[in-house]
Amino acid sequence: MQTDQTPPVVETPEASGSETKEELIPYSTYKKALSEKRNVQSKMAEYETELKQFREEKLASEGKTTELLDSLRKENSRLMEESSKVKNNFAWNALTNSIKSKAVTQGLRNKLY
Repeated sequence: MQTDQTPPVVETPEASGSETKEELIPYSTYKKALSEKRNVQSKMAEYETELKQFREEKLASEGKTTELLDSLRKENSRLMEESSKVKNNFAWNALTNSIKSKAVTQGLRNKLY
């Protein structure tokens, strides 16, 4: 049994010149690490939701409804701002991609990139 925790080196003929052999890891190791990351993120989101519910219940049971409303308003404001940023980013990307596509059809490919 191996005690060294470093992943085995995989040699591939397609490796670019900038990557060294030590930087390459097997796909199975990457896939496992990615899966673990997603599981941890999922659990963290679940715990954050539980903590938020606990705090809200605590504030409500203590009769601090104004503080509860303030915290919910802040959360709502933050989510609306985040949503707005995502919408604006999507609209900007759609617009620029449309312009680039139209320019390429007009023969301006070399001048865009």
